[in-house]
Order: sequence, then C-alpha cells, then structure tokens
Amino acid sequence: SNAKEIPTATLEAATALFIQQHARILAESIRLFLTSKNKDTRKSRYQLACQHYGELSKVRPYTTKEQRKIVDKAIDDFVKADDLYRHPNRAQVKKAKNDDFWETYAIFEMMEIFSGDDE
Repeated sequence: SNAKEIPTATLEAATALFIQQHARILAESIRLFLTSKNKDTRKSRYQLACQHYGELSKVRPYTTKEQRKIVDKAIDDFVKADDLYRHPNRAQVKKAKNDDFWETYAIFEMMEIFSGDDE
C-alpha cells in the first residue's frame, strides 16, 4: 500500500512491536546458542540470532530514542555473545590470566605479612 496513507501512530506502533519481537527472539536465541548442549540447537539458534540481529540493525535508523536504547542493547548483547560463540576458549584464557595475577598478588601480600616488616 501507499506509505503516505498509513497514519504515523500506526507506523510507530508497528515499529515498536517489530523491535519488541525481534529483541525478544534475539535474546532467547542468544541464551540458547550459548547454553544448549545440543550442537544442532546451538547452530540453528545462532543462525536465527544472526537474522534477528540483521533485522534490528536495519530498523535502527528509524527508531525513537527509547527504541534505540532497546535496539542498541540487543545488538551489543549479540556482538558479545557472537564473540563467545566463535571463540569459546577466549573467556577461559582471560579468566586464567586473571587468576594468575591474583594468585601472584596474594603470594606477595603473604610474603610481606610474614616477613615481619611492619613500618
């Protein structure tokens, strides 16, 4: 139909519903592709998440300020989850480096405490 004939309020309501549905499905898909033990589920939900990410990216220029916050959060969540999905061991490496730092720090603190140098 002719877009000029559609009332602005109807277009705004449709955009809000579009964003709400795609953000909800994207969030659910992210949760499933990061937590499912089934390889096929992870793969299919990742593909579905990519589609909804794309739809939200397309609609972003037409959003209001409040809607843009929702879209930006959903996009940001996907980007972070995508990194975890594509590089699952990266989080473990960062955690190991962090654990090594705190273990070394604790050893130095204990050495200082037990050395008896109280200034």
